[in-house]
Amino acid sequence: MVEDTITQDVATSWYQFWKQALDLVGTRRYQSALAACDRALALSPPEQPLLSEVLSDCYLESGMNFLEVGELARALDQVLKAERLNPDNALIHFYAASLLEMQGRSPEAMAACGRAVLRDPRFAQAYNLRGVCHLKQGRFEDALKDFNSAHLFQPQEALYLSNRGKVLQKLGRHQEAIADFDCSLALNETDADTWNARGVAYKAMGDAERALQDYARAISLAPDEPLYLLNRGNTLEDLGRRHEAILDCSAAIALDPACSRAWNVRGIAYKQLGEYFRALDDFSQACALDRHEAMYHFNRALVFEKLDMWEDALICYGNALARNPRAATIYNNRAVAYEHLQRWSESLYDYGKALEMDHMEPLYYCNRAELLLRLGQAEAALADVDQAISISPQQARVYYCRSVIQEELRRYKEARRDIDEAIALDPHQAVYYHMRAVIFARLGHLKRAVQEAGEALRLDPNLEEARFSLAGYYARLGLWEPAVNCFKPLQRSPKADYWYDLLASNPDYDTLRRHIREGE
Repeated sequence: MVEDTITQDVATSWYQFWKQALDLVGTRRYQSALAACDRALALSPPEQPLLSEVLSDCYLESGMNFLEVGELARALDQVLKAERLNPDNALIHFYAASLLEMQGRSPEAMAACGRAVLRDPRFAQAYNLRGVCHLKQGRFEDALKDFNSAHLFQPQEALYLSNRGKVLQKLGRHQEAIADFDCSLALNETDADTWNARGVAYKAMGDAERALQDYARAISLAPDEPLYLLNRGNTLEDLGRRHEAILDCSAAIALDPACSRAWNVRGIAYKQLGEYFRALDDFSQACALDRHEAMYHFNRALVFEKLDMWEDALICYGNALARNPRAATIYNNRAVAYEHLQRWSESLYDYGKALEMDHMEPLYYCNRAELLLRLGQAEAALADVDQAISISPQQARVYYCRSVIQEELRRYKEARRDIDEAIALDPHQAVYYHMRAVIFARLGHLKRAVQEAGEALRLDPNLEEARFSLAGYYARLGLWEPAVNCFKPLQRSPKADYWYDLLASNPDYDTLRRHIREGE
């Protein structure tokens, strides 16, 4: 009888501290509430079936208090104790799942959500949280099922529609995603994240202007969120509005200097504007922030190419391949770099690797064919180009490439047929008209060659190869004044010495050289 009285007194004391803790939580006096919970737990009787539910509530309240003051690990410890004491309480399982997800322990969080919905099959929040975990793990179909369930049991919750839209977007179902975002925004038009998500969907569908409108709305609602500025900057860069893109990326960097993507996008904009050293600085910073992202190293290599720093480009391509060893594009670009350095065998190897990774890309066949032609292996080059044409018979560049090879093999009629096809498919490439001019000159049709070279210069006045050829055609026709006038801009070219040497190497141009000297 004495033992029963002592147990009852302890239980009463424990219960009083627990009630006191609840009252303190109600007045947001969390530190005092924590102290009361500690006293309650210290005085609690041995766990008994009749007290387990009450005791689990105490652990749960203690966990929530720890969460409120930012002590996530202690909060989880308390809630997991509550979960073990009261395994039939769906809400406790949900709280445990939430805390586990906050710690990045998604598989355990999904398991806890599963226990929650097992106890309460209509628990929309638990379905939504499990869907978020699936989404983060890339299990999009499973996420879609959970978000569908969350929406089914709570159809007026904007968040569940927005989350479902994000999954549909990942699955490439952008129109359906936009429909969900529309419904979500109708329920909550102040959700900046949904405006941003809809902008991403519009961009994926090619509607950049509507994407920009949505990004602007997201930014107006959450001006301190760097992601929204980054997304708008990326879209502006895609549209060629590079100065605006730089402003947005700079603002994103100011908010989050560790945002590697913002540095990368700004670097792309600087590169497109020809500000190569600024681009190099930005790509270098992106690499420093996220050394595992192959694309940053790849972009850095592209800038080194623009600066004719081919050895540095090779190092960057190597770094990119170390992070993504199955990237065909990187092998192809490194092959081009090797080619510039006249490292032929390494270039051929990399073109082979590019084709091994993607044997359906005609560009790689054409690039290798051009190298094989340079190495005197014209028939092997022709086989590569024939393969490219079989893959992509409507691509102009492959016919241009074959015309170059046919011209080298002195098959001028076949070369003309190919260059005619290239121009028919893409009539805006100056180099194609220059190639046709070369072929007409080979066939002895100098007047046609003059016309074609003139068209090449009309499309690209800076195409020096066409200008040199045109000067030569005028000279062969005895038209010395237009020949000299055509050559004059080459005298001011950074490659002037090259063009003089080329002129001097051809005895047919002795008279042209004399006229040029007389005009100087």
